[in-house]
Amino acid sequence: YSSPHYDAFHKEQLGWLNGGSGQPPITTVTASGTYQLSPYEVQDSNPKALKILQAGSTNSYYYVEFRQAQGFDSFLSNYSDVMGGVVFHSASPSNANSSDLLDLTPTSPASFSHPALVPGQSYTDATTGITITPVSVSSTGASIQVTLGSGTCTLANPSINVSPSQSQWVLAGSPVNFAVTVKDNDSPACVQSTFNLGDTLPSGWSGVWNATALTLSPGQSGQATLTVTSPTGTVDGFYNVGISATNASSPSYTSSLTATYVISTPVPASVSIATNQPSYSGGQTVAISVSVTSGGNPVSGAAVSVVVNKPTGGTSTLSGTTGSNGVAVVNYRLNRKAAKGTYQTMGSANSASASTTFMVQ
Repeated sequence: YSSPHYDAFHKEQLGWLNGGSGQPPITTVTASGTYQLSPYEVQDSNPKALKILQAGSTNSYYYVEFRQAQGFDSFLSNYSDVMGGVVFHSASPSNANSSDLLDLTPTSPASFSHPALVPGQSYTDATTGITITPVSVSSTGASIQVTLGSGTCTLANPSINVSPSQSQWVLAGSPVNFAVTVKDNDSPACVQSTFNLGDTLPSGWSGVWNATALTLSPGQSGQATLTVTSPTGTVDGFYNVGISATNASSPSYTSSLTATYVISTPVPASVSIATNQPSYSGGQTVAISVSVTSGGNPVSGAAVSVVVNKPTGGTSTLSGTTGSNGVAVVNYRLNRKAAKGTYQTMGSANSASASTTFMVQ
């Protein structure tokens, strides 16, 4: 048979339903009532599916469709069960591969020929109490009654995430912000829950929340920021920051994780300076080498400044950048009538400096 229409969930993902710009809508059910669907295959402005929240904790929905043997679905003429009822899929918009066709007639053979719910039958979700009943079906449309029940509330541990999970390398005493996201995983039938936020820090450290608790509905996420500051003088290292979210009314439902605060004190730079020879004559070029190291290792890419002080009192300033070997070479050209005497030369980089001299004879 020909390729059939995609189900409503995947058409929604593709923007072919509920996408605006003249695309047929999907009705998201938020209240009990009777809803109408026109044949799925007809391109008009009538709703083509119902979208009913199944579980807020997993962000999953029931998608209810009314399919007829038209166009790409013409093969359905051999499936009276489908044409005489409504078809259910269960899917989560956050997962494009989550759509499952549900068998609403489990007492009949489990096959594509018998998945539909027909008038005279009802489906009730045992967890949420949602009841879905096809009231009437004809070739032109289906009437479907939806009753949103209170269901059974099932509490669950919240989800918790933190960003960043490891801080940048900072100096001791620096404040670091950790963005904490908490999600309420209680079942849809539950009321809002308040989650207390907590932290576990090394002794003497400071932790300040911009909100000490989050009140969330099932399936909802919220965010708060924890600012952690280490004491000045804390030795370099990786330090654990414990973070938790606990249901205020039912403390046994809790989640926690550990982030990392990293302290690293840069090793002071060291600078040395030298010329390619001790004395020169007017008209020669003085090659001045400035070497920059940190902890005994060459520092590449460092901005270097060289100041040459003439014996007559004037100055010249040169600049360069260290290469991969940590050395920058700048050239100072002596004019033919350069003043004779001792030239004081200073090189600086990364808050460190060194000096040397050369003679002009």
